[in-house]
Amino acid sequence: MHRTAPRVVVAATTAAVAAVVSAGPALAAPGSYDVYLADPQDRSRSVFENDVGTIDDDAVPLLCDISDLDDGAIVYGFSEGRWFVASTDGEVSFGRAGDEPLCGSWGLAEDGAPAQDTFAVRRGNRFFLSAEPFADTRGRAATSFAFGRASDQALVGDWDGDGVDTIALRRGNEIHFASDNVDGGGGVSVSSFGRASDVAVAGDFTEAGRDTVAVRRSSTFFVSAGEPGGRLSSSLTFQYGRSTDIPVAGGPFRDEGDFLGVVRVER
Repeated sequence: MHRTAPRVVVAATTAAVAAVVSAGPALAAPGSYDVYLADPQDRSRSVFENDVGTIDDDAVPLLCDISDLDDGAIVYGFSEGRWFVASTDGEVSFGRAGDEPLCGSWGLAEDGAPAQDTFAVRRGNRFFLSAEPFADTRGRAATSFAFGRASDQALVGDWDGDGVDTIALRRGNEIHFASDNVDGGGGVSVSSFGRASDVAVAGDFTEAGRDTVAVRRSSTFFVSAGEPGGRLSSSLTFQYGRSTDIPVAGGPFRDEGDFLGVVRVER
């Protein structure tokens, strides 16, 4: 997956950071928020962005790579159908109030999968995907499809390493991986991992060239290993952040796997 956070310092070097908040819980009150990421296999490789911006009341923070610039790292907030850049005045409309925001590289561009993400929203059990980058988004969906139940947790990932993100749904401790972004998800593979009370994120945590799922329990992440549809086992555990933080995952260096981390709101 391709996701980014803004003006992040990695080992004292400015770099674009790919990261995603998997449609995390809406915030109870507005406040400034910080982003923390670390390599679960080498904690000395860490990322911190202090006071990224102010998040609106009941908004969802989402970190997406929706810029074609090398350092175009942007943290978005989603509220009432508006996507806004917390550190600037930029905003666009896509979706409606009450929708769940997502972003991914959907493979909708004419020349194949775009290098950067575009927006998506879930409304009930229907997903609406945009093919347009942030600057060109006019609220139009390029495609839509129904998949799963409205109560499922939606995850975005490139599960088979083909460069295109598809939706997975977490229901209890089962993960339903879609092979295509079409009605019913195409050929769906089902695996189980973690506990129903865990919160899940997705990313390439082993530099395998495809995404998998990690779950957070209190302040501990458990990273899965195995193929979708098969048995998923925990390949490593990683304690990070506070239990009240919003979990996040993504890679600070393109093509070098993903980090795990948190978004922390200071009120």
